[in-house]
Amino acid sequence: MEPKALVFFDLDGTLLNNHSELDQDVIEALEKLKVNKLDPIE
Repeated sequence: MEPKALVFFDLDGTLLNNHSELDQDVIEALEKLKVNKLDPIE
């Protein structure tokens, strides 16, 4: 399955919390992007 688009993210301060971890809501949002054929690039 080829993605419709690529989505780029900066990890520090954008996707990572204060503990340098991904919160569950961020993980779910990234999964929704993949379901919609948008390929997240972190």
